[in-house]
Amino acid sequence: MSNTSLDGSSVNQLFNASASKSCDPNATIGSVLQIANNNLGLDGTLRTVYDGAGNGSVLQLSTSYVNITGLKYNGNIISTTGAVTIVGAFTTTAAVSLTGAFTTAAAVTFSGAFATTFTLTGITSLTLPALTDTLISRTSTDTLTNKTLTAPIIATISNTGILTLPTSTDTLLGRATTDTLTNKTLTSPVLTTPTLGTPASGTLTNCTGLPETGITGTAWSVVSVSPTGFSGGPSATARVKVIGKTAHLFLQITGTSNANTFTITGLPYTAVSGSNQIFTCLITNNSTLAVSYCVLGAGSTTLTVYPSATGASNGWTASNGKELYVTLVYETT
Repeated sequence: MSNTSLDGSSVNQLFNASASKSCDPNATIGSVLQIANNNLGLDGTLRTVYDGAGNGSVLQLSTSYVNITGLKYNGNIISTTGAVTIVGAFTTTAAVSLTGAFTTAAAVTFSGAFATTFTLTGITSLTLPALTDTLISRTSTDTLTNKTLTAPIIATISNTGILTLPTSTDTLLGRATTDTLTNKTLTSPVLTTPTLGTPASGTLTNCTGLPETGITGTAWSVVSVSPTGFSGGPSATARVKVIGKTAHLFLQITGTSNANTFTITGLPYTAVSGSNQIFTCLITNNSTLAVSYCVLGAGSTTLTVYPSATGASNGWTASNGKELYVTLVYETT
């Protein structure tokens, strides 16, 4: 290997010339740099810079590129208008201004008060927005504006309770929205002035304030009852109509009897329990009209008729034709 300087002169000539110019007598041959050990100058090939002792350095030069392995600058601004390729780590404590490409195969570290290291763990293409903004991280607290989340997986919501979303395509309801519910079961709902429309069915057992009009019931129908206590006959005509929970029952009984009392069993609807219900009725004894009373037992379907107003043993006066007319309006179970 030829020990030559950058301009091609021999090292011995360089040191001989420097002796008369008060060169440092302690200078060694290793402090003299050369472009290559073959004494070549700069050209288009990236070449290693050697010292005078032929030791290769981390610096490579060509007419197009400067390549420094493990480059580190402290306190100086690094500026370039061309591409910079760094094979090793890049560390700086000052500003870096690049108008061309910057390439490194290792981490980039900025030291100082805000020490930061950028480490790549895979092939990455990072596109920064063309505006002044702040990048967000995975663990930072941020407010996103004008963002569209495509199929996001939200692990937790900062609130209490559990929200279960349907697995079908549907629309969630809001507290103040107007919606039509389909196939829903309301358990103990509190409805404030609702408009119910016409329900298909329902039981109003515990409802209060029901209107007296507009409540539909059954049509008048003929039913069978069983009078007892008659010696002849009897024939019975019974018609009933129910409105809500109130039965309207008309009875006409004709037969022969001289009993003090007689009963009519098998009324079509059972009276409510609690107390007996007393009704006024009309009776005839051999075509003589009289007013009497009858009693409907609590929780029963039996009506007891008293032929006289006093209920004494002088009920029917003779064993002749007798008639009973009564209309019962009573609450059913």
